[in-house]
Amino acid sequence: MNNSNFITNIFGLSQSMLNIKMDDIFYEFVLLMASLKRNLLCLISLLSCLIISTPCFSDNISLSEHLATRLSSSEIVSKIKASKALNVGVSFAIPPWVITETNSGIELDILTEALSPIGYEIQANYLSFELSYSLFEAGKLDAVLNAKESILKTGFLSEPVVTFQNIAISLEDKNYPEDISASFLVDKSVIAFQKASLLLGDEFREMTLQNAMYQEISKQSLQINLLMISNIDFIIMDKRIFNYYLEQARSNPNLVRAKSKLNQPVRFHYMFEPSNYRFAFKSEKVRDDFNAGLAKITSNGVYEEIFKRYSH
Repeated sequence: MNNSNFITNIFGLSQSMLNIKMDDIFYEFVLLMASLKRNLLCLISLLSCLIISTPCFSDNISLSEHLATRLSSSEIVSKIKASKALNVGVSFAIPPWVITETNSGIELDILTEALSPIGYEIQANYLSFELSYSLFEAGKLDAVLNAKESILKTGFLSEPVVTFQNIAISLEDKNYPEDISASFLVDKSVIAFQKASLLLGDEFREMTLQNAMYQEISKQSLQINLLMISNIDFIIMDKRIFNYYLEQARSNPNLVRAKSKLNQPVRFHYMFEPSNYRFAFKSEKVRDDFNAGLAKITSNGVYEEIFKRYSH
């Protein structure tokens, strides 16, 4: 590659990078590194099981036979074979549906309760909504939460799992009418969650195409600050997620100077119908196993108990 082509490629890469939010890059890098670290520790554990107390051998054949015997009898390998590990793409910013700090939440608990009794081991990969979908469609993930047929290009959809109540939220001081439509937002600053323009209906999507002040972000906790502190006109998010993050922000000692702003009254605008979300699986069999487990925990009361666990 000559110097001019190299410089041209670098310039093109720099231009494309300008369109990527640095906040997304940082958080996804940290989460991916955490996943790599976890997998590395598992590999080291397995290798130590094979290597420790291994005698010296005069030839490679004897060593191979010994390692094969250790592998076939190893308790660790037996457990690995027995479990059906599922790599699942999970949004990292939607508590109480998913709480990354405790590896729990309504949706993760439902997934675990439905599948773990029949031998599946859930491996949560905390990623942005956008990246989860991209990796799933590339075949790198076994499942992804919060799937919609309208934006899914591959995989098998489960039965409806949870219902989100997405709403528009404004500061009461702005005195916007409670009953509004998407067209009302055309000339307002609006911050929504990732892929909202594809999930919230045609009228909303049309508004996003006309509104130069419309943005989507992956870290939904930032929406609270943008509304309460930075004076954005509207944020679009699930009502449970908003209440969770607002409570966290109000109790955060680092935001004590912004307490008066965080205590401002807000107005809810119920401009969207409740949205049923499903889980998507790469394998039809795993999807069927999940549906069966979901039906079981719904009938025996576990599903309802999970929701009670996270009610405030």
